[in-house]
Amino acid sequence: MSERFTSLSRRRIVGIAIIGIAIISPLRAARAAPPDVRLALPVGTPRIERVDESFTAVLSDDDAIVHAELLPSGELLLEPRAPGTVRVLLFATRLVRALEISASVPLPAIDPAPAGLCAKPRITPSCYAAWRLHLQHLPAADAPPIEFEIEGVQEQIRQAQSALTRAGLTKISLAVSSSGVRLKGVADPSEERRALQTIWPWLLGPLRIDR
Repeated sequence: MSERFTSLSRRRIVGIAIIGIAIISPLRAARAAPPDVRLALPVGTPRIERVDESFTAVLSDDDAIVHAELLPSGELLLEPRAPGTVRVLLFATRLVRALEISASVPLPAIDPAPAGLCAKPRITPSCYAAWRLHLQHLPAADAPPIEFEIEGVQEQIRQAQSALTRAGLTKISLAVSSSGVRLKGVADPSEERRALQTIWPWLLGPLRIDR
């Protein structure tokens, strides 16, 4: 990863250090778990990431910890504001990509890989929880290909639907097709992004959106 300084960034943000890394591209869809990118950033030092122009919205788990903003230059501004760890989701028309960012705290530890009957990355109801824990903080590049039994798919849908209910998104129903996640009952794009943010930790496959 190389430092990248753009003239536009220097014009827009004066007097602070801006560091950019590799371009975030939609060519490979994000896995809901694990995250595509993990970053440890110091509070008070904003960072610029190059992102593909197909991303049209961004959402941070907690804006008080890390503020995220898409700039007109096609870059992502990350502003660590307080110690903690958040996920930042980037939204394109048919997919979501995820960054896990720790601000002035260590990145969360990666849970051990499942063992015994769950050692193979084949998701059944009894192995779903163990693989979900392992993949939550594992960099996507290090994650093995995941296979699902039909009962494993049903289990993750059940868990994701329960998460929507707990978040108060009771009018939204979730389905999974060969094309991705399908959300029914969404009122507007903002609510759709909130729903996708809610189900992200519970889905282990590529987070594509079926429209």
